[in-house]
Amino acid sequence: MLRDILKKLDLRRSFDLFSSDTFCALFDNEDIQNFLLSHPETKARATELATIQLVRENFSFDWDWNLLTSKTVDSLKIDKLGDTRWAEKNGIGKYYPQNFQPIKYPIT
Repeated sequence: MLRDILKKLDLRRSFDLFSSDTFCALFDNEDIQNFLLSHPETKARATELATIQLVRENFSFDWDWNLLTSKTVDSLKIDKLGDTRWAEKNGIGKYYPQNFQPIKYPIT
């Protein structure tokens, strides 16, 4: 039923009217995915609508990472960015060299 409704919907017109809740609920839908992939100009709007949880669950999606950074900068714990435990917890530890030493803040 949802698929039939989305097929009838002109996503080029209605996408800008989506709430964050609507976008997140529909994100996995094949029609929405096809629309987003075929309309790269929607990347910023999709990123605005996405919750952090949706981004985490769909990390490989082509989000607007500059916009995501500005959305989350207030919640970043800068003192934890150089902590290897934080990196491991968030799945990016594999990118650190074995001899990685955290940066101590403030840098003087």
